Amino acid sequence: MQKQSYRIDNWFFVPHENRLVLDEQEILIDNRLSNLLLFLCDNPRTTLSRDEIIDHVWKGSILTDQVITQAIFELRKILKTNNQHLQGYIITVPKRGYKLDTDVEVINEDKPAPTIQSATPKILEVNTEQKSNVTAKEKVPPKQINEDENPDTAVKPAKSLRFTSLLAMVGALIAMVVVVVFFNRADIAKQPSVETVVYGALEPRFIEASIDNSLDNASLQNGIIFKVIEYLKYNVNYRVSFNPKDHSIAAKKLSFIVTRENGIDYVNIEYFNKISNYQHLDRKYPISEEHLKHSIKLMIDDVLDAFNIDIAKSEIDLVLREMPSDPKALALSLEVIGTLHSYDKQFDAIDLLAKALEMDPTSHYLLSMNYTYNMAIAYLGKSNLSIDSINALNSDFEKVLPLLTDSPESFKVYEAMALYALSKDLPIEAVQYLNQIPHTHNTIMTFILRAKLAESFGNPASAEEFYYQALHESGTPRVLDIAESLLFYSDLSKMRLKLQSQLESVVEDKN
Repeated sequence: MQKQSYRIDNWFFVPHENRLVLDEQEILIDNRLSNLLLFLCDNPRTTLSRDEIIDHVWKGSILTDQVITQAIFELRKILKTNNQHLQGYIITVPKRGYKLDTDVEVINEDKPAPTIQSATPKILEVNTEQKSNVTAKEKVPPKQINEDENPDTAVKPAKSLRFTSLLAMVGALIAMVVVVVFFNRADIAKQPSVETVVYGALEPRFIEASIDNSLDNASLQNGIIFKVIEYLKYNVNYRVSFNPKDHSIAAKKLSFIVTRENGIDYVNIEYFNKISNYQHLDRKYPISEEHLKHSIKLMIDDVLDAFNIDIAKSEIDLVLREMPSDPKALALSLEVIGTLHSYDKQFDAIDLLAKALEMDPTSHYLLSMNYTYNMAIAYLGKSNLSIDSINALNSDFEKVLPLLTDSPESFKVYEAMALYALSKDLPIEAVQYLNQIPHTHNTIMTFILRAKLAESFGNPASAEEFYYQALHESGTPRVLDIAESLLFYSDLSKMRLKLQSQLESVVEDKN
């Protein structure tokens, strides 16, 4: 039977030898990965289910999903080292399987795959050629000069030739320098500036985030972006900051660019790692109301792959489990998230929440968010605050409490119940509810409520620490307005003075 090898872009795969070749560098893989890649190469651009992979690669053995997921992850990691395909060529087709997303060239035995050549033979080969040339020149008899010829005239052509050659060499050298400088400048233009970054101070779990939104109204797109960021913060425990003061120590940089092209909205995600000065992800995702959950999960999956983090798809599915199932209610919920991060549009969130609740009135997430946000707004409007409005919100919330307390489907439920307990002057119950929230899921509201509890128990130092965490999580001192007024007045003037003093010192340093 004729043996076959395969070309995948600039990769050469020799399955019967369990090896991959890239730029004359050999990578040996185990039989498991070799069989998997062979099956994919025999079926390029074809979606293969997990069952098909098990039947052909593992011969029908009983396996857990993790075994296949791990093998795909290892193979992706190897294949994407050629920097041609950032996702490692193997893409995930949701609910269907995996696909080798590239063309494959079959190489038969009469056209063998390249073998590894060491540097030493190449050097010896050059030296041999040089020696042959010298020997040939020595065998050519020197030109006899006629005594009647002017010796100076006979020498001039040689000098002219040497001069011309020298000019050609200098010209080639200058051209080469120009080309190198041109491409280096192009590369520099592509790569984010890292001049102010101190290499040894970079934090691998710290992400510098930025949003470039060219649309007048893109609350939905912003909500999707913050949902992706929320997953990285809560489920993978990364620290994400939009504050420029933190960017000098962030090892990772995530940029989100919102655009509209031919009537279609897109979110482009770019991931750049400052440690290696390499961009691992640059992909554009179309946004449509019908496929919001799919888009968000695809974004998260791609970012995790770029971070070299392998998480089962079933776990990623949980990120939207608490969100409404109705597409329109989901879109409105994401718009709420987008508006909550825009201080000038925060009051629009009330109307959006009300519309979403009309479409999905039993959503634990929406019921909790609606109560919490309306309470925060009611306390924030100090001049309009009345006991009657607070009592009305509590009365409405009491009606849905039986639905929420029976197996809460969102951590937002515990926040809402803690806020309700504090409004009823039941601090012990509030503590019990907040303790149900994992520390990785503490939000701005969680920190504010913990700060209020600390004040209630007479612990101002802990209160200031929690307020600071809320401030740091939000990235804006405006959050102190809500923290100051919620439930009861808290004097945060000292915190404001510290922030103002720090800001003035920064301005002085720049001047």
